[in-house]
Amino acid sequence: GLQRHIAAVLGDIGGDHHAVGDLEPARSSYRRSLRIWEKEGDPVQTAGMLAALGKLERERGRYETARERLERAVVLYDQAKAGADIYQPHEEAFLELAETYRALGLDRQALQAFRQREEILIERLKEEKSRNLAEMQVRFDVELKEEEIESLQQQKQLQALELEGQRSSRRNLVAIFGFVLLVLVLVFTRARFKTREAMVLQRVEQERAVSTQLREVDKLKDEFLANTSHELRTPLYGITGLAESLIEGATGELPAKTKAHLAMLVQSGRRLTALVNDILDFSRLKHRSLELDLKPVDLHALGDVVLTRLRPLGGSKDLELRNGVESDLPAAE
Repeated sequence: GLQRHIAAVLGDIGGDHHAVGDLEPARSSYRRSLRIWEKEGDPVQTAGMLAALGKLERERGRYETARERLERAVVLYDQAKAGADIYQPHEEAFLELAETYRALGLDRQALQAFRQREEILIERLKEEKSRNLAEMQVRFDVELKEEEIESLQQQKQLQALELEGQRSSRRNLVAIFGFVLLVLVLVFTRARFKTREAMVLQRVEQERAVSTQLREVDKLKDEFLANTSHELRTPLYGITGLAESLIEGATGELPAKTKAHLAMLVQSGRRLTALVNDILDFSRLKHRSLELDLKPVDLHALGDVVLTRLRPLGGSKDLELRNGVESDLPAAE
């Protein structure tokens, strides 16, 4: 119990560091928590720490390490899914894995991860709906059995009145009155049964209407996201283009430091534009309307671009990044 408590505290500390951008302390706390959960043999908590580490490594640009962590996490979630309420972290792990695949250029695996995430969402909705219907059915069965018991008790009372009525004419009148009363009770009970049955059907219809409304809201959200992304691209293009024109000397020669700052502005603008385009592509993926633009690509030149963007991430670390793709390699589609 103490080890599990320590692991949970370490996970919370790592989450706090992660939230404020202290990635290295967060990574250390996550890894210590992961080792304890692995020793404890808890697959759900182990998967949670692996997913947190995968997300952190993706944010640091270590996509292969992030991919390995996240793939292990989703496997553990798949194994532990039965009887465990882990739909939300399972869904988030697939989302992080899809983003990692996309960063690695593995578009097919990214699409598969997005689809698996959607399957988890659908499964969660189905389970919640089935659970609600089962609870309503149990309540309905209990009420029906109570009414049947009440009806049987009333029938026994009626039989006693009829036997007593055979001995006395006065009691016979009482038995007739009791029979009429029982009929009225049965009619009233049947009316109540029909009313409750109608209420159950009405609740089911309401659940269906809510489900439909949720799908419509999700659709509106996607449309709003796509429209907003379209609106963001125009000012981003303007900012990037204006900064590039200043670097090229549109207003005269600028100091080297100013050019460096403008170059950073251009790089950030292009990155934001790429993120907006990714959002649009994701929207198209959900609606199955994404069209691929296949064309020959110079892999050596593409490698140079990737290394140019990755070198600033190394900072003062003792790292050497080299392009191992041959320069005379034919273009690949």
